[in-house]
Amino acid sequence: MDWGFLEDLRKAEGDLALAKLGNLKPPPASLVEIGGGSGWQAQQFVAAGYDVQSFDLAGSSYSGNRVFPVRDYDGHRLPLADASTDVVFSSNVLEHIAHVREFQGELLRILKPDGIALHLLPTSTWRLWTTVLHYPGMAKLASGARQGARKDENQAGAKAGSARPSNAAMLARHLVPRRHGEIGNAMSELYYFSGRRWKRLFEDTGWAVTQHDTNKLAYTGFSLLGGALGLDARRRLSKVLGSSCHVFVLRKLESKTRI
Repeated sequence: MDWGFLEDLRKAEGDLALAKLGNLKPPPASLVEIGGGSGWQAQQFVAAGYDVQSFDLAGSSYSGNRVFPVRDYDGHRLPLADASTDVVFSSNVLEHIAHVREFQGELLRILKPDGIALHLLPTSTWRLWTTVLHYPGMAKLASGARQGARKDENQAGAKAGSARPSNAAMLARHLVPRRHGEIGNAMSELYYFSGRRWKRLFEDTGWAVTQHDTNKLAYTGFSLLGGALGLDARRRLSKVLGSSCHVFVLRKLESKTRI
């Protein structure tokens, strides 16, 4: 994984979230982040003046790269009081929650009556271009895995030719593009990641959608060019290829306050 590029990408999306929050719920305000990962964005929110609590699963793949004290939780129940936070935030997380509909009740529980939720979520565009670039992406991953295996062997003094997965074996395991989220498949995610579907999910589970925008960045699940293609270039590219993330701002359905 290109951690440097991913950090730049997430921080750019964090800046986008902060720009929206500054108009809606400026600091000081309490903010709960779901799926904190590395803590890059939580760190941004703290620097901006928010009182942040960040949560993720204990087995998160980001747990070894954290820059913020992200708290482990069970993925179902947040150890927080009812109506205790001003902002609920997530970035590229909800699609990975199998019980996402039921989980909305937990987010509504901890949110204050006048609080807001802000979620970044993958788009159909992200799914489309990630599928189109599946095979070049797999070749890149296989190459990286091979290089890592050779490095490990050299460090361990292993003999050349010892057992390790070949490029062909790794590619065979991913011959067909796999789903990214928790339901459907790579093709049905074109619908599941659509703005219409996300909007319906939120409205069906007790939310009022008050804003729907995109991150205006183009990228895929493989980061083929990584940092070699800068954020400014990705913003320009999004005007042609489409944006990779939805940005939803929500309020509790019973709150009819306009933004």
